[in-house]
Amino acid sequence: MVATTLLASFVALGATALWPQVNALPPSNQSLDVLLPVDTRNVDYSAPACTITLMENYTFGYSYNTPYQGPYAAPPCANDVDYSLAFLRFQANVDPGRQFDRLVAVWVDSLELLRSTTQEPNRFTGPHWEVFKDISHYRKIFAKGGNVTVSLDNIVNTNYTSSFHVTVKVEFYKEINKACGHLKTARRVPALPDVIVPISNKASAYSWFNVQPNTLGQNFNAVTLPQNLESLHLELFISHHGCDEFHYINPPDAYKAAVGTKCGGGAFREIQIFIDGALVSAVWPFPLIYTGGLSPALWRPIVATGAFEAPTYLVDLTPFLALVVDGKSHNISFGIDYGLDYWPTTGNLLAYLDKNGNVTQATIDSKVLDAHVVPTVTTTGDAPNFTVTTTASRQILVSSTIKTSKGTREYGIKQTFGYKNTQVYSHNADDVTFDQRTTVETTTFVKFE
Repeated sequence: MVATTLLASFVALGATALWPQVNALPPSNQSLDVLLPVDTRNVDYSAPACTITLMENYTFGYSYNTPYQGPYAAPPCANDVDYSLAFLRFQANVDPGRQFDRLVAVWVDSLELLRSTTQEPNRFTGPHWEVFKDISHYRKIFAKGGNVTVSLDNIVNTNYTSSFHVTVKVEFYKEINKACGHLKTARRVPALPDVIVPISNKASAYSWFNVQPNTLGQNFNAVTLPQNLESLHLELFISHHGCDEFHYINPPDAYKAAVGTKCGGGAFREIQIFIDGALVSAVWPFPLIYTGGLSPALWRPIVATGAFEAPTYLVDLTPFLALVVDGKSHNISFGIDYGLDYWPTTGNLLAYLDKNGNVTQATIDSKVLDAHVVPTVTTTGDAPNFTVTTTASRQILVSSTIKTSKGTREYGIKQTFGYKNTQVYSHNADDVTFDQRTTVETTTFVKFE
């Protein structure tokens, strides 16, 4: 199979340009996820080190349905506000042998911090790898200590012989004084949130919801948010598995038998976010290829983009403040449109408060947000030698008025989505070439009265 992904190529090129040139290749047992590097330009390395260990050299042998769970202590710098930078360091290695790629997640008190998958070994080599991730916007959750959960469902028997060994730490650093003329640290969020609320499965040791088409309305948390909200975002964690692991090459149902697969439904998928059952946003997911995907030899030593650090999605819910500032409980839930099965999903609400106000007044003035996208599917040729092209588009346009102690502002979002997936089946469907391109253009507009 030949896979071309525009975003993967862009990220890889960007990372190559920013990383320093080296003359030596990495060791043969080291695996890499080529991403844009974490911004550490403003780290003050002269300050004393401050690190906590969430889990140390833990072995995941036969670990199905038994995630690691344990306490962690607050960092020694917990009360020092100058230690404003926080980085998650996930280190893993797998024994030589035979093993599949496995799904990984790290939660602290039901807040997900990392979604990942593992590398596959061979009988001679046990790869090792590392994820280094900026989690500074979650700095405050570590202040008092708490509980950590790390899931890595693994099987060890006569066929699958390799165990995984994992260490997870959080490193805290001081930030160099910006007044000294240093560059501003690049962050995913506009500022550090005042309140962080997990939207996760409290009834399971695994904090994700298993989002499927038949679970719509069941994957929710009842949340009461402060009434003095100024803005609200959601960081969404997702990955796709089962018959949706390769959804980007799933044929339409009518062609499943012709190409010899049990997984159909076409290629298009949409993650949906609801407040009290009303659709408020949508995400078109980046296609992940895990280390056992397509051809495992492609992913040694460099894995496909996102295999070790799956991308998260920052969703701006500020235009919908009117739905949640009444002091009442509201259900935040997730859905998957056109999905077949396993989409483990969680979210972290990032709330920003009007510290000088008591109750925010907000209205939704207009909304363009279709409940359902209908993709267009065209085919040419006769199965099993044929081409199928799927296209889709969506526009989200929401405007609101928000009144806080700072005054009144109009706040709106315009998003334009575009999608095209082409699958070419040849040589009686023994050869498959696919190309998928997704674009999402987001414009935020703010007007103060």
